[in-house]
Amino acid sequence: MSAIGQALFWKLSNDTNVTALVGKNILPEYLFQRNNTYPAIIYEANADTDRDRTYAGFSGYAKSRAIIRCIGRKYSDADALASAVINSLDDQFGNWNGLTVQRCFYMEIEEDETVDPTSEKTLLYIQNLTFDLHLTLK
Repeated sequence: MSAIGQALFWKLSNDTNVTALVGKNILPEYLFQRNNTYPAIIYEANADTDRDRTYAGFSGYAKSRAIIRCIGRKYSDADALASAVINSLDDQFGNWNGLTVQRCFYMEIEEDETVDPTSEKTLLYIQNLTFDLHLTLK
C-alpha cells in the first residue's frame, strides 16, 4: 500500500462521522472483490505522483490524485457516506499518518450503479469522489 493510500486510510478511519456509517469497511481498491459488506469505502491512490522539479532539483512539493468510492445498497447510504468523506477530506491538511498534506481538495463526483443483468434491479449505488492532494515529500 502506498504512503498516500495509508494516509487516506488513516484519515478516514479516524473520523467518527465516517466510521459511524461504514465501521471498518474502508479498503484499498485491490481488496474490493473480497468485501461483500456495505456500505463501504474503496480508495485508490494514484501511484503517479507529480513531483515538482526546479533547476536545483526536486522542490519537495508533489501533487497526487485519489479516487474514493462510497458504496451502498441504498442510494441514501452511498450519498450520506459521500457527504461524510467530503467533510472529512476537503480543504484539510496536516500530518496524516506520517505524510505531510499541505491541502486536500474535493474536485468532482460521479454517480454510478451496479445492476443485475437479469432482473435489471440496482444492486449497489456508487459515488466516485475525486480529490487532489498537495503534499510535501522528502
